[in-house]
Amino acid sequence: MANGKKNKKKLYIFIAIGVVAIALVLVIILGAKKENIVTVQTEKV
Repeated sequence: MANGKKNKKKLYIFIAIGVVAIALVLVIILGAKKENIVTVQTEKV
């Protein structure tokens, strides 16, 4: 049973790290898109 609990704990840790990594990637992608839109508008002006 101890091994099962350790594996579940590791799984939860990896899931948490994955969720944080995905969130960071989404924020970076969305932030980059917003910056590009502002840059394009600046170039047109």
